[in-house]
Amino acid sequence: MAHFLSPDIPKTDDENDGPENNRRPSLNAVRLLGSQLQDHPEACQRIASGSRLHDLEVRVRNVYDRAHGLSKLVRFRLSWEDDHIAVLSGASEDNIDAELHRMLVRLVRQAAPRRLDEEALRFTLRQIERRAVEADVPGDAPGVLDDESAAEAS
Repeated sequence: MAHFLSPDIPKTDDENDGPENNRRPSLNAVRLLGSQLQDHPEACQRIASGSRLHDLEVRVRNVYDRAHGLSKLVRFRLSWEDDHIAVLSGASEDNIDAELHRMLVRLVRQAAPRRLDEEALRFTLRQIERRAVEADVPGDAPGVLDDESAAEAS
C-alpha cells in the first residue's frame, strides 16, 4: 500500500472569492493497493506530479530458521511527517517479533538522516517519468529500481 498526498496548489485571487470555491472537486489523498507498486504507472504518475508519499506498507518475509525453511510474513508500515517518522511492524499479529522490529527501526534511523544524492537517483527518476506515461507495463520491462546495467541488458 502506498498513500500519497496531493501537492498543494496555490489558489489565485479569483478562486478565493465566492461560495463556488467550496464546490470545486478536488482530490487530497490516494491509497494504492497492490504488488510491485513502484513499477505501476499510477504510482509513478503520483511521484512525477509532486504528490507526497505519506505512508508505505509492505510485507517483509522474516526467515527465522533457514535450515528448516521456516519464515513468516510481517506487515511493516513506514509513515512520515516533516518532524517524525513512525515505524510499525506486525500490527495485526498476536505475537510481535520484537527483534525484527528493533532491526527495522535501526535501519530506518540509519537511513533517515542521509541526504539523497540526485546524481545517483537520476536513472530511477528517468524510469519513473517514463513509467508515468505508460498505459500498460510489459512483463519483461525493467523495474524503476533496477540499475542502468540491468536496463541496458534488456
